[in-house]
Amino acid sequence: MVSRKGQLTGEVQFDYARSDRSRAVFRGIELIESILVGVFDINESRQDVLTASGSLRYGLTKRLEVGVRVPYVYRSDTSIVTPIAGSTNDDAAATIDSSVKGNGIGDIEVSARYQIRDGKNGSPYLIANLQGILPTGRDPFSIPRDSLGRATAAATGSGFYGIAPSITAILPSDPVVLFGTLGYTFNLGKAVNTRLPPVIISYVDPGDSISLSAGIGIAFNQRATLNIGYAHSWAFGTKTRTRLIDPTPEWPGERQTTSRQLQIGRLLFGVTYRVSDRASLNWSVEAGATEDATDVRTSLRIPLVLLSGG
Repeated sequence: MVSRKGQLTGEVQFDYARSDRSRAVFRGIELIESILVGVFDINESRQDVLTASGSLRYGLTKRLEVGVRVPYVYRSDTSIVTPIAGSTNDDAAATIDSSVKGNGIGDIEVSARYQIRDGKNGSPYLIANLQGILPTGRDPFSIPRDSLGRATAAATGSGFYGIAPSITAILPSDPVVLFGTLGYTFNLGKAVNTRLPPVIISYVDPGDSISLSAGIGIAFNQRATLNIGYAHSWAFGTKTRTRLIDPTPEWPGERQTTSRQLQIGRLLFGVTYRVSDRASLNWSVEAGATEDATDVRTSLRIPLVLLSGG
C-alpha cells in the first residue's frame, strides 16, 4: 500500500550479496573429438557487496507516494585464472590473481507509486510504480586501469541511467496475502571511450529487462508475517561498439557485438515483525536459482514512520 497523505517514512537498510563463478576454459585446437591441444584454465571470480542505504517516502495524496533512496556501497572483487596442472611449462608463473576493492556512494534511486484500485469487493489492490536510477556511483568505465586495461578499483555504480515502470497486485485472503509484480527496465546507452587493449570500447547499451515476481505472505499473528516467493528477470543482451587500437585490413573500423541474454531467477524468503505502530523489522533472503543469478543476498530493513499524516 502507499503512504497516507502527509505521512513521512524513513528507512535504514543493510544488504550483503555474494557471487561465486568457476569455469574451465580451453585455449587451443581440437584435432578430433575429445583430442585437444592447448591450455586448460580454471577461471574463478568472487564478488562481495555490502550496501548501507537510507530512504524517505512521503504521501503527497491518499493515492500518490514519492520516495528517494541513497546507498553507500563497499565492494570487493577477486579473480583467479589458474592453468590446470601440467598444461603449461610453468603453471605457477602463469597463474593470475587479482583483487580490487571500492567504496562510495552508489546509484541513487527516485520513485513514485500510485494506487489505482482499493481492493474492494474481493478485487486486488493495484499499484503502479515508476523508478528512476541515477548513475551517481563510481562508473565502471571511468575507474583507473593499468597498462593492460585491468581495473585497479571496483565500481560502486552501473554508470547508466535507468527507468523502470511496473505494476503490483496485492490480494488479501485472510490469513494470507497473495502478491505479484510485473515490470520492465529501460537502460539508456552512452559513449564510454574506454581503452581495454587491444580495443577501445566506444559505446555501450545495456540490455533492457523484463521482470516478474510473485509470492504469498502468511500472517502468524498481528505482529509477525512470513513471505515466500520467486522472482525472475530476463535481461536482453548488451550491445557494445569497439574498434582496434591498431586497425588491421580485416578489422579497419568499428564493430558491434551483442552479449548473450541472462536469465536471473531468485527464491525469496522474508520475515516481518511489527515492533510498534511506527516501527517494524524486515529480514529477507534471496537465493540464486539460475546460473546467472547472484548466489545469495540478504537484507535487513528498518522502516520508521516519522510523520503520521492525515
